[in-house]
Amino acid sequence: MNNLALSMLSPSTSGFPPSPLPSKAATNATAPRCRAAPSGDASLCAFRAHHSAGHALHTNPALMPALAACARLPSAVAEAEQIHALLVKSGGSRAVSHVQAFTSLIRAYARLGRVCDARKVFDGMADRTVVTWNVLLDALIRDGDLDAAWEVFVKMPQRNAVSWNTIISGFARNGWAPVAVDLFIEMTVAYGLAPDEATMVGFVSAVRDIGLLAIGKSAHGFRSTWSTRECLEVVRRDEAGGH
Repeated sequence: MNNLALSMLSPSTSGFPPSPLPSKAATNATAPRCRAAPSGDASLCAFRAHHSAGHALHTNPALMPALAACARLPSAVAEAEQIHALLVKSGGSRAVSHVQAFTSLIRAYARLGRVCDARKVFDGMADRTVVTWNVLLDALIRDGDLDAAWEVFVKMPQRNAVSWNTIISGFARNGWAPVAVDLFIEMTVAYGLAPDEATMVGFVSAVRDIGLLAIGKSAHGFRSTWSTRECLEVVRRDEAGGH
């Protein structure tokens, strides 16, 4: 983290300054100022109120909602940076999983357009879950960095349906339709995973983009009219005919 982010820990610069326990009157007086703030989301207000009351980060019940708010609000960049600095200083929260908190921070940075910062947070994590990997994968896909997304996908120690759906639909949307179809085949045949509705949306998009319009239309109702293997057989026949 850069020096600017760390400087936010100072009582004179942080948006969440530490302070002694306030009186009830002082707490009430803080609320209107919070609502008037540019990012006056209720979750951020609650986080700020708990922090201003002198509560440790691991006892702040608004931590995760505040991070979710940062991911929603384009104006919450400063708040995301400040929470990041507090997480680093505290060594992670004990009330919620250290991994969970930093995973939410990755999502927040990514949704705020700070994908490089999201990647730095990811790279600095000693422990990660499949959700952490999926969040970064989604961030890179949304950013259009398909090469980096592919590298992350390949390195994933564990993948679930969300991982496959993210990479298949992302590649299909961004001009890599043939690769998306290959991944669909790998997912369903090599790994034996059953496609769900999200998988089929990506698959349909991919096959339409490479000219298989008939299967693209039919695959919409694959649960009742087409089996996955029937869909794949049409793809294989088409590929064979094109050689």
